[in-house]
Amino acid sequence: MPKEEKRSCQNCHGEFLIDASDFEFYSKIKVPPPTFCPECRFQRRLAWVNLRTLYKRPDIFDSKKALISMYAPDKPHVIWEDKKWWSDDFNPFSYGREYDFSAPFFAQFGELLKNVPLPHLQRDYATGVNSEYCNGFSQLKNCYLAFAADSTEDSFYAYTVENLKDCCDITFSTRNELCYEVMNVRDSNHILFSHDCESCYDIMFCRDCTGCNNCFGCANLTNKKYYIFNEPYSKEDYEKKIQEFKIGSYEALSGLHKQVSGHFVKYPYRAFHGRRNKDARGDYVYNSKNAHDVYIVDGCEDVKHGHFLRSLGGTSGTTSSYDYSIFGVNADLMYEAAWCGLGCSNVKCSLWNYGSRNLDYCIGCHNSSDLFGCIGVRKGQYCIFNKQYTKDEYGELREKIIQQMKNIQYKDSKARTYSYGDFFPIELSPFGYNETVAYNFSQRLSEKDAKSLGYNWEVFESGKHGESSYAIPDSIGDVRDDIVDAVIACIACEKNYRLIEPELNLYRRLGVPVPRKCHECRFRERIGQLTPRKLFERSCAKCQANILTGFSPERPEIVYCEACYNSEVA
Repeated sequence: MPKEEKRSCQNCHGEFLIDASDFEFYSKIKVPPPTFCPECRFQRRLAWVNLRTLYKRPDIFDSKKALISMYAPDKPHVIWEDKKWWSDDFNPFSYGREYDFSAPFFAQFGELLKNVPLPHLQRDYATGVNSEYCNGFSQLKNCYLAFAADSTEDSFYAYTVENLKDCCDITFSTRNELCYEVMNVRDSNHILFSHDCESCYDIMFCRDCTGCNNCFGCANLTNKKYYIFNEPYSKEDYEKKIQEFKIGSYEALSGLHKQVSGHFVKYPYRAFHGRRNKDARGDYVYNSKNAHDVYIVDGCEDVKHGHFLRSLGGTSGTTSSYDYSIFGVNADLMYEAAWCGLGCSNVKCSLWNYGSRNLDYCIGCHNSSDLFGCIGVRKGQYCIFNKQYTKDEYGELREKIIQQMKNIQYKDSKARTYSYGDFFPIELSPFGYNETVAYNFSQRLSEKDAKSLGYNWEVFESGKHGESSYAIPDSIGDVRDDIVDAVIACIACEKNYRLIEPELNLYRRLGVPVPRKCHECRFRERIGQLTPRKLFERSCAKCQANILTGFSPERPEIVYCEACYNSEVA
């Protein structure tokens, strides 16, 4: 087995390294080394995941009924309402077919994907109450446009969250209540306009604070209270000063955002966002060990190229996995998998599978085992292309197909070849690139560039544009109830949007002004605060030690190594 090997990515043609530990992992799970570089593999996987782009499309069983679906009406796939898809009305084995050894595997799988019904949303619909405009969830109540969300109530415009109550415009956060415009916040209550905070109460415009309460415009504080712009105040003076800020005024709030941004750059940033790790390399990493090139993960051990992986409700996270994006939770031996988890093991090159093991090239196969190239099979075993086999038949046919995939490779429109061990080809995705997670977290490609790389593209309706039908008052106290009937024009993209009544009630409860931007523009600004997945070499601003960080050398932030940050801040 080679110690390391440099290869050229057949997609971007850049050079990437496969080291000895990589070869060991590939040998362990019996796949050949990849032909795409890590970044192109990430982009390819996430171009198959759409969580946030929704459409209205007719129900094929009831023309008078409209579904809120993740699939645009022009998609050629068969879409069923998920309640029917999960019921006994759907028999995935009725779509089973023989494998054709004269044709490439991926060409046959693409045809199967267009014939087997897919649910209109990927959610645990039975645990959703009054949350019709949400996707990728479990146990939601009274939520609106919440995605990749679990155990959350009365919350809106949320992404990758769990255990929330009364929150709005919140991303990558867990166990919070009464939060607004926050990102990467944990175990906190009444947090406004803040990011990278933990175990805090009643703070506003803060970053990198832990165990703090009643703080405003602060950075790098631990177990402090009654601080404003990193200066201590008495309780009485603090409360008086907070009133003077007038956060309920849109004009005053805009000025505060600028003031806080200027204040933050005066204080050092930790090179690495995360806590309770051992031998971790990446960013936004928590409770992990031997986790390399990972991003926004919790509870990972022996993981490489992992992204957006969670440890949910006290269960274990992810172990012994490579090239695995989205979900996690008691997952093991995952490779080139996306949107899989919750007890999965030995799942390769697959999408949206829960509680399953020993899967290859499967989509939507839950609580199953020993499947190859299946779609929508639930509680199944020993199936190929949705056709049932005996254990011995399955094992023999599986090995023959793997060998045939190596001998007869699939070639896409850009002459890239796909064999066993490669994720699904880009051009077979049921989504346009601009509908997917890749569009927000890989490269924000233009239509021209996306198509030049072989990605699909969805041409959206332009969206309604026009002047606001309601002149929004500066102060939240002056906003009338009838604003929920009004059409508002986003000051950034100029598209129209509306408020919902529970959202307005929450703004009033928090004492914050009505936002002047649509939820999509607010989401993009929020994730724009994240450091990129790429790590840069630079020197610690204090001790000059070499560090790897998500802050590029050209950025203005003062960046400290872990030791210097802890000695000065913690």
